[in-house]
Amino acid sequence: ATMAATPSGPLRREQQRAASIVRVLALYRPLLDAYVIEFFAEDLWARLPPSWQAVLADAPAPQLAAALLEPPGPAATTTATATAVWPLSLLAFKATAQALAFPRAPLQRRHGHRHGHAGRPPEFRRNPCQSAGLHPLLRKHVKPKKQHEIRRLGKVVKRLSEAAGCDHVVDVGSGQGHLSRFLAFGLGLPVTAVEGDGRLVEATLIRAADPSKKRLGVQTVNKAHALSFPEYARLGLPRVGLDPAALPLDSEAVRSMLRQQQKVVAFFSLALLLAPLVETLILLDRLLYLREQGFQCALIPLFDPQFSPRNLVLVAAKCPLGPVLSALDEDSGEDEDSGEDEDAALPGGSPPGCPRAEPPTEGQNQG
Repeated sequence: ATMAATPSGPLRREQQRAASIVRVLALYRPLLDAYVIEFFAEDLWARLPPSWQAVLADAPAPQLAAALLEPPGPAATTTATATAVWPLSLLAFKATAQALAFPRAPLQRRHGHRHGHAGRPPEFRRNPCQSAGLHPLLRKHVKPKKQHEIRRLGKVVKRLSEAAGCDHVVDVGSGQGHLSRFLAFGLGLPVTAVEGDGRLVEATLIRAADPSKKRLGVQTVNKAHALSFPEYARLGLPRVGLDPAALPLDSEAVRSMLRQQQKVVAFFSLALLLAPLVETLILLDRLLYLREQGFQCALIPLFDPQFSPRNLVLVAAKCPLGPVLSALDEDSGEDEDSGEDEDAALPGGSPPGCPRAEPPTEGQNQG
C-alpha cells in the first residue's frame, strides 16, 4: 500500500518500534532458532557469552524465572542473583526485550483495581472454574480460560457493533462456536459463525447430539514425576516403538546431561524472553497494514495475562475508536465491582445492558 510521505505520530512510532524489534531479533537469532532437543547435539550452551554462562549456570529455576521473565515494575525482583551480579549485556538484553514488547497489564490493573482470588479474574471469585458473568448453558464444556476470553471479547464486539452501526456479526474461524453462542444468546447479537476446519464442526455436531461426550485423557506413563529418568525412559520408549535395551540409559554420558538440567532451563528462559517480541512484531505488522488502509486501530491487553498469556487483541474499525476504548475502561471497572454478585442469566436475568434472548436448549450446540 502507498503511504503518506510524512506518517502520523502514532504510525511513525509503531514503524520505529517494528524496526527496532527486527534489529534485536536479528542480533539474537540463534536463541530464536534453537530447539530444546538440539541442546546437547548442537552444544547450544556454548553459544552464550561466557559472562552469561557464569551467572546463569547455577541460578535456581524459580529465582531465574522471577529475575529474567518477571515484567518490569515497582514490585519486580532484582536481577542480581544470590551469588553474582548479572553482566551489563544480559541486563541490557532483558531491558530491551521488555521495553519493545507491548505492555500486557490488563485494563483492570491499569486503573488500580484489585485482582481476583488466587490470581484469577474477579468473575471467578465464587467458583474458580465457572465465570459468574456467563449463563451456565454458555459455560458448559468451556474451560475457565475460554470463559474469561469469550466474555471479555464479546463485550468488545458488542461495543464495536454499536459504534459502527453494525446489525450483523460474522465470526470467522469460530471453532466450536463458544464465542458465537455468547454473542447470540448472551448479548443478543445476530451472528453468523464460519469455520473451515471440518473436525471442529464435527466435534460441535457430536456434542450437540450427545453432550456427555468427553475427550479421552492423555495416555502417558503413570506417576512419571516420581520416576528416575532411566525408569521413565524404559516405560516410555516402547510407546513410541523404540527398544530401551538398545540405548545406554545408565551411562555416565546420560548422567552428565541430566546434571545440566539447569543450563537447559536457563538457555530456553532467554528464548522465552524474546517470544513476546516476536508476537509484538506480528501484531505490529497487521496493525500497520490496517492503518495504511485507513482503519482506526488499537492493541488492547484485553485478557488477564496470568489467566490468558496471549492477551493482546487487535481492534480495527472505520469509525472512531475513542468512545469504544472509553467504554471498555468502564466495563473493566464494572467487572471488578460486580465480580462477586453477578450471576448472568439469559431470559429474566441477562447481563446489564444486554437484550433478552432465547437460551439454547440442553442439547443445542453446547460444544
